[in-house]
Amino acid sequence: MRDKPENVYYLGYQDKVTVGDYMKNADYFVYNSLDEGQGLPPLEAMLLNTQPVVNDIPVFREMMNDRAYYYTDRESFYKSIHSPKKDGLEEWVRRYDNWAKETIKVYESVTGSLKK
Repeated sequence: MRDKPENVYYLGYQDKVTVGDYMKNADYFVYNSLDEGQGLPPLEAMLLNTQPVVNDIPVFREMMNDRAYYYTDRESFYKSIHSPKKDGLEEWVRRYDNWAKETIKVYESVTGSLKK
């Protein structure tokens, strides 16, 4: 970003504590990905009650529904980062809390039925 304001930070790769500290205090988390598998960084931001602003690709819509702001060009990006934070970010992410356990249950039920 050319001539970025002082309150905009590009962190690059940092340890999880540093990233978490920045995200907890941020108003927005901007994440641009061309082909992200699950979109986990924006979900982590939501868990910290930070508004995600992401490019408009299907996986983000699947994971975040209407809780994120989506952009496709410069105009929609600027509109997103000047829009108010949406309510219910943390609650939306909590719906995924048991995914790992549920996936393991399905895997065990399938592998168990194959053994019989």
